[in-house]
Amino acid sequence: MVVERFREVATAIKNDYIKNGPAPEKRTCEHCRNKYDANAIWPYTICKECAGKKYLEHRESWITDVLGLSKDFVTYYPLVSPMDVSKYRLQPDADHS
Repeated sequence: MVVERFREVATAIKNDYIKNGPAPEKRTCEHCRNKYDANAIWPYTICKECAGKKYLEHRESWITDVLGLSKDFVTYYPLVSPMDVSKYRLQPDADHS
């Protein structure tokens, strides 16, 4: 019952993103210059591969610079601050105040 309700809510949110988010378009990644599909589900100015690399850079920086741990902890240390992705969004985040 709970799983079914979760799926209903997730589907409604996904459909809302598709309906009200940016229109699908072919874009060129700002970092690697490869083509990718931007849409309401992936509304970013960089491709998924570059986003993954940026996240790994963020993890490494957080773990080594902020926490002062060695790079050995990068792959499995669980506590990392959230990454600010607003600079990569096609449209600015709505004000949630």
